[in-house]
Amino acid sequence: MHWAFVDYENVGSLEDISLEQYERIYVFCGPKNSKLKLGELPAEGFCRIELIGLKTSGRNNLDFHLTFYLGRHHEVAEKHVGFHVISNDIGFEGVVEHLRKLGREAQRIGTRQPRAKTNPRAEARAARPPRPTETAIPPPRDADSPQASAAAGGTARPRRAKATVKPKSLAEKPGASRSEPPALLRPTSPRAGQDRLPRQAVSRAEPKVAAKTVLPKAEQAASNAGLSPAALLLLTQLKQTGDTQRPSKKAKLLNWMQNRLQGPHVGVAPDSVLQELIAAGQLSLSGANVTYRL
Repeated sequence: MHWAFVDYENVGSLEDISLEQYERIYVFCGPKNSKLKLGELPAEGFCRIELIGLKTSGRNNLDFHLTFYLGRHHEVAEKHVGFHVISNDIGFEGVVEHLRKLGREAQRIGTRQPRAKTNPRAEARAARPPRPTETAIPPPRDADSPQASAAAGGTARPRRAKATVKPKSLAEKPGASRSEPPALLRPTSPRAGQDRLPRQAVSRAEPKVAAKTVLPKAEQAASNAGLSPAALLLLTQLKQTGDTQRPSKKAKLLNWMQNRLQGPHVGVAPDSVLQELIAAGQLSLSGANVTYRL
């Protein structure tokens, strides 16, 4: 058997709540909540819904009233009755944990997943077309070479050998033999000139050695402790935050962690990250107070 305490000012609707699993539902409405959105009504049995309307407004005004009713009904409800606080505000985790220590089954239930924050500048940079990469300029080709004719669409053919003709001065010399055939030039290879490339086309780039990243002693110790990426992210942000600006209470620290677990860390429970930091010796709890050892 369970009773529900709904922060309607936070959830804004009862459509995502299964009414049939609760014997009693206490709905806390703020001054701006003039209408209620009910979900599917129970098909069997009945469900008692009690509305608590507040006329005053202020920061955490409704949360204080809901917490007051939690303590009031804890004194009169049977021990086997469980309390469900339906709200997306993780600030109720502290009072829920206190009810558990008193022996009451208690749980906070959210109705939506936290939205990941978007960065318009990062999206604009990702949408830009990539810059053109530099390409090596091929060496110039001779217009009469077989490679140039092949590039123009023709078939590369070897050049025909040209016969050399002796000058008349040599042919008219006495003693010269006229029966010898004229010397022929050797046919040029179709790959002639292709084996030799200009020196500037040869790349002698030396391999680059990646620089070794040296982590600070505190972050290296946290990394060696086996912390998750989410815990390392929050630990870095805590170190960058001043001593007077760090949350000094457990509930505020959990809320602070929830607001920074965005992007790839959405869905990571702040309680698990808190336990990791405690196990790594970065902070400690004394009741609801938080002590940092960064």
